[in-house]
Amino acid sequence: MTLLYIILSVLGASVVLTVSFRIYERHKLKKKIKLLWNKRESLNDSDVLYEKHYNYFVNQMTYEDTDQRYIVDDVTWKDMDLDDLFRRIDYCFTTIGQELLYSSLRNSNDFDVVDESQVEKFKTDRTYREGVSYQLAKLSKSRNSNTSKYMYQSKSEENYNPFFIFTSFLPVLSIPLFIISPFAAVIGFLTGLAVNIYMSHKHKNSTSREYDDIFYSMMIIDTAGKMNAELRHPAFKKLSYLGPLFVSDDHVGELNMTVQLFITLKSLFMIDYHMYHMVIRDLRKHQELYRKCWHYTAALDVNYSTALWRESTGTYSHPGENTEETINTKGLYHPLLTRPVPNDFKYSKDILLTGSNASGKSTFMRSVALNIITGNGLNTTTSTAFNYKKGMVISSMDISDSVIEGDSYFISEVKSLKRIVDEIEDFDGNIYCIIDEIFKGTNTVERVAAAESFLEYLNKKPNVFVLAATHDMELTKLLKGRFDFYHFSEQMEDDEIYFDYTLKPGAASTTNAIELLRLHGFPDEVYKKAKEKVT
Repeated sequence: MTLLYIILSVLGASVVLTVSFRIYERHKLKKKIKLLWNKRESLNDSDVLYEKHYNYFVNQMTYEDTDQRYIVDDVTWKDMDLDDLFRRIDYCFTTIGQELLYSSLRNSNDFDVVDESQVEKFKTDRTYREGVSYQLAKLSKSRNSNTSKYMYQSKSEENYNPFFIFTSFLPVLSIPLFIISPFAAVIGFLTGLAVNIYMSHKHKNSTSREYDDIFYSMMIIDTAGKMNAELRHPAFKKLSYLGPLFVSDDHVGELNMTVQLFITLKSLFMIDYHMYHMVIRDLRKHQELYRKCWHYTAALDVNYSTALWRESTGTYSHPGENTEETINTKGLYHPLLTRPVPNDFKYSKDILLTGSNASGKSTFMRSVALNIITGNGLNTTTSTAFNYKKGMVISSMDISDSVIEGDSYFISEVKSLKRIVDEIEDFDGNIYCIIDEIFKGTNTVERVAAAESFLEYLNKKPNVFVLAATHDMELTKLLKGRFDFYHFSEQMEDDEIYFDYTLKPGAASTTNAIELLRLHGFPDEVYKKAKEKVT
């Protein structure tokens, strides 16, 4: 009897400690959330790596019709440093918020993610902001989760075996044998427990990632129901009750004795196996309702993140539809620069940029492209005004040799530009082509000829808008009348080069390549001979 009291006391103390720790953690979380907005910080999760922000986007590309969406392909994503921009915008509390934010940058979704009234409420209503933040923070993040798949997949990858209902009750069924043979009863009881433990662990080992996704999906449903009464559907009511039962050692740590005992108890009767299939069945049965819960919760997170990004980024504007110029913007700047130089810009005809090295051509082109992308996906541009025709962005900028594929720089560039041709032929909507130093990888004569021909081809396409940069001044003569010309320039003062990074109309009239040789200490004879060649 004394031993029983000790066991019960230990269990009771463990429960009290667990509950007390949980209350303390939630109090600490609420306190931390109150500081995030004014500090312009995200909730600290630096101790965990979340690698797969793209699962929702991949599922969309796999299961939905994306032919006429404004998809940002992998090359353009890399060209535009969109991984860095994603991290800059990301103040999300949840994994699904990050997935939806990522998807919003990669393509224009079939619904508007950013709700301006909700964004404004996050900005002005502190009580609302902190209440929603707390619910989202409790949902938190799940490493490498893929919960959006339950919106699309029609059936479980694993069939439910009703025979395991019998094995689950096998230990209980052995108890009546005590009347006949206590030995047989003990053997049957222990055998039943052993079988259940083995099968339970085998099942969890084969479905460990799926198990985590299901647990997180149930938390999503519960979170959505707490924040929106319309999503508290009877079909998911039992899932809210089952959520705590689904807890595993992956979520609570190994030192919580109460939870570890509970996990062991579940294994003894294969409870997880049956709950797993029951939840899968209900998610499939109520797929559309689950979709609403997922999108509602993720969109709340994205709207919070967008609101805080706008607050921290300084000047921003909402894009407007343009019926005249393709783009008409004021105060446009690059969203990743700490001290950007804003530029006003009107695009009514395809544009060829010229200018010296490091004068700002590539940064400006990225500024235009990134603002189109954030305008499409987040209704936000880093400018004082931005009116444009919505469209897809596709680029060819950061070309490099491919050692693995055995491609030279020029072959890599040809492949990059060919994918633009393929996209143009397949896509009916507007396309913005951003091209830097076209055909740089070949000799001057062939480069100019190929560049003129390719840019002329793009220029004839009514739904294609070109923003290209070149050092080949011959192209300004060859493309006169079909392209508008802008340039960036520099000033030389006391053997120093100064750039103002300001867009100017017309073609460039100065270069700095040879002066850079002198300023970087090349032999005087090299500098003078080069100078003579160009004068």
